[in-house]
Amino acid sequence: MEANTNLPGIGDRLANRYRIMFGRGAGPSGAVFKALDLENDLSVALKVLNAAYFDGPFAGMNIARLSRASEIEDPNVVKVYDFISSEGRHFVTSQLVEGLSLRAVLDLHDEGGEHFPVPKLKSFGERMLNGVRAFHRKGIVHGNIKPENFFVLPDRLAISDPWHLVDRKLRDGEHIPVSDYYRAPEQLTDPSIELIQSDLYAVGLILGELIAISPVKAGLALSTQVPRLTKRFDELFMKATALDPDARFDSVDSFANCMREAFSNVQKEGIWVRRMHETGSFRAIRMPSANGPEVEPLSEIPVASEIPVPEVMPVESLMPRPAAPAAGGDLLDIPEVEPGETVPDEEPRYFEESSVDEPPEASPVATPEIPPAAPMPEADDDGMVVFESVGRNGGPARDSAVSQSKGGHPGRKKNKAPAPAQPVPAQPAPPPRPVVQQQRTITQPQKPMQQPRPAQSFRAAQPMPAGRPDGKKKPFGLIFLGLFIASLLVILAVILTRENSKINVAADAGQQAAVANAATAPATATAPAATQAQAPAAAPTTAPVPATAPVAAAAPAAVAQAPAAPAAPEPPKPQLLADMLMCPPDSVLIVTDANALNGSGKKPSDVAFCIDRTELSNGDRPRGGLSAGAARSACKKAGRHICSNRQWLRACNNGAPDAAACNISGAVRKGGSAAGCATRDGVLDMIGNVGEWTAEGVIRGGDVGGGGSGCDYSTRRFSAKSTDGTRCCSDPEYKL
Repeated sequence: MEANTNLPGIGDRLANRYRIMFGRGAGPSGAVFKALDLENDLSVALKVLNAAYFDGPFAGMNIARLSRASEIEDPNVVKVYDFISSEGRHFVTSQLVEGLSLRAVLDLHDEGGEHFPVPKLKSFGERMLNGVRAFHRKGIVHGNIKPENFFVLPDRLAISDPWHLVDRKLRDGEHIPVSDYYRAPEQLTDPSIELIQSDLYAVGLILGELIAISPVKAGLALSTQVPRLTKRFDELFMKATALDPDARFDSVDSFANCMREAFSNVQKEGIWVRRMHETGSFRAIRMPSANGPEVEPLSEIPVASEIPVPEVMPVESLMPRPAAPAAGGDLLDIPEVEPGETVPDEEPRYFEESSVDEPPEASPVATPEIPPAAPMPEADDDGMVVFESVGRNGGPARDSAVSQSKGGHPGRKKNKAPAPAQPVPAQPAPPPRPVVQQQRTITQPQKPMQQPRPAQSFRAAQPMPAGRPDGKKKPFGLIFLGLFIASLLVILAVILTRENSKINVAADAGQQAAVANAATAPATATAPAATQAQAPAAAPTTAPVPATAPVAAAAPAAVAQAPAAPAAPEPPKPQLLADMLMCPPDSVLIVTDANALNGSGKKPSDVAFCIDRTELSNGDRPRGGLSAGAARSACKKAGRHICSNRQWLRACNNGAPDAAACNISGAVRKGGSAAGCATRDGVLDMIGNVGEWTAEGVIRGGDVGGGGSGCDYSTRRFSAKSTDGTRCCSDPEYKL
């Protein structure tokens, strides 16, 4: 189809009523603008349709379908206001809807590799059917259902463009245009046919694409097209997209009932089939041996009560028994211990497991008498206070190591004895309670009971000498010795370094002197006789001088006999970096810096790049209907990246083909079908066929719709067309 060249400009008036404000995008049937309705002071969407729809044999059918579109009024449908023909233009005005299309939402999820959750899929299905139901209630078939015509709003999906416009029939053997992907087979063979099943066919395809996040094939089970997908959607999808219209759903309600049943099962079971390691069941299975004997269960382990133990003493014997009080005495009285007298410690008792069958007789419990508080000792002349405590056996405690130092602190007086304790009148003790013990078994490890720690004597500590915490002096002598040795080693290293440098300088000087002597040897041999006569006079002073004369005379002969030094080989010429690079198969190497040498520090991507020989294809034909984001994602999945403007122009302008030899009209064909549409480097179809997105969000090269014909053509789009594709680039690699 030829592109519509009769488009209005910004600020133009159409039908003396609509002022064009700015363009919003273009599609296969026309271009969309935002316009202002001057009569109603209302912003509307104005779509200028291609003139080819009104010049062919289907012009009357197209006008009738456009005229009836304004009859539908429903919240799920974008309201169509008027269909107007004025000044050779045919355009439709409709409600202006701000929002993303369902196609844009699909592309965003495709770029992120994210699937829709089950509740969202069900919501999309219900809302699509609500819009289609509004047309079918009026007896109208939409005929143009596709993701681009659904607007995603917060509470609904609004469907637009309710018309199936046709300019001509498909020829025998002609490929189906990408823009007609969602049309049912009967719509392509006979465009005048309008069936309810055709709309449900398109809804089924869109629902399958929402589930798979990629286009799917009609008539095939979804579970075979999408890995790990549940089979609950297979019946719904295969029936909705059957090739025979009679085998499909006959109404929106029957489609909705089958869809709700499928989603009900999926919400219970999950949309994805789990693998064996994802079921969450790790129950161990005991496999019986084929030939070996059956394993018998382990016998019960005897408990501690069944193991015989030696006779042990009863528990009562483990408790300390207080001495019986004297007649008339108090239970709180304890025997006094004289100072210096020690009481022998009791031997540790051991106890083991024992059984107490009968409770022992209750015995009175003696409570030790609480001694009266001792008066606070007085401080000595130095302000030191000494606290005395009773030792383990009742005797006086030993002084701490700090207070018993030799000689004591100079000027310190002796400790004063504490004041005698005042007796406290005895208090009557409460009647003893009988101790009743139940029958039980006690098992304890056989180890001695720990003795109580003796009480300590607390005295004011003397200040410790400066230095280490333990009072020892720091080994400053060792530190100084180590520093001295390190300094000597550093000085020795410096001296050795200087001597080595002097030796190297002397050796170099000796070599230079030897070369100079060899060059001046002939002059020495032919010296005057007066010079030779002076040699004996110098003999007494330097005896070896006469012996050196023959050596000097023979030097020229030695020099003459020395072989000639071989000529130095010429250094290898540096290789061009571009000659060392290669591209993957089906890609072409484009050189940007032919003079860069190997070893110059440049990377392969600085001197060349690789570009696909043909456009990105999805089978036999280039892939169309791509947005800028979808083009980037497609190249990324292919292991490459989308070409930049600089790369694309460099590849196209290097021997650009004639536009007349390229596919700039008709249908999209397989890459390379136009034999003469190739650059000097062998890149095919850079002009025509499908437009190609670049990294800057620009479409270059034009397409079969007449959108430009040359390397310098570029355009931008608000929404993708069926003829919008891309071409991928990559970085070159070194040859093996």
